[in-house]
Amino acid sequence: AVNGWESYYRSGSYLSQCKERFGDETGVNVWEACNKMFDHLPLACIVDDSIFCVHGGIPCPTTEISRGEVDTRLEDIRKIACPIDIQPPEPEPSVIGAETEKQKQNRLAFSLLWADPADTSQEPSLKDSKFGFGESSRGGGTVIFGSQAVNEFLENYRLKYIMRAHEATATGVAVCKSAKVLTVFSTSKDHGCGGDAKCGCVLVDSNKIHAINRESKDLAAQYPEQDEASRQFDCDWASMLGISDRLLCDE
Repeated sequence: AVNGWESYYRSGSYLSQCKERFGDETGVNVWEACNKMFDHLPLACIVDDSIFCVHGGIPCPTTEISRGEVDTRLEDIRKIACPIDIQPPEPEPSVIGAETEKQKQNRLAFSLLWADPADTSQEPSLKDSKFGFGESSRGGGTVIFGSQAVNEFLENYRLKYIMRAHEATATGVAVCKSAKVLTVFSTSKDHGCGGDAKCGCVLVDSNKIHAINRESKDLAAQYPEQDEASRQFDCDWASMLGISDRLLCDE
């Protein structure tokens, strides 16, 4: 089920399914209670001291780390008290540190929910950016993060992977940024990826990441345009991660 607009997702929406199971009035109350519960959950977490888990992506640095200052992003995230009223951020100030604490927390939270990894066509545009971030085509103050941003974030906090959702993928689980970013999506069929889109989930167990798809098909049959070298590249990365199925990688 998708926790989105009932008018758009219809029977595939979580609200519609709550009403069908519990009746209109009770179903709405159940849906509201679940959303209030989610409002109190942390915006991000770290699994096994190595995987940064978040809905959208990583935020831009809030300090001048390029001048030797300590990267405080994780500490700043921990300070965000939930629930929080998250709004599209105001234009970023030219001087880091010029924002109020409330504005800084809002920008952090907004990025955690809305940021996306840059695709291969966007990556070149980030080479001249300060920290490997850029404006997203989503608009509204959203950002994309490139390989530089990913590498610096993981290195600064001695992490290995970023696991996130937010983007539909026909394979259910996809990897990018040299297999350091995993996108997990369970409702791609309802997000324009076609009737054959897979429901993805991930199991982290015994220091391995296992990608599980609701429906498993041979990658070569599903993506005939992908050459054997590319498929072998994907398979090699999956093997290194301990992933149980072949996944697509955009670089």
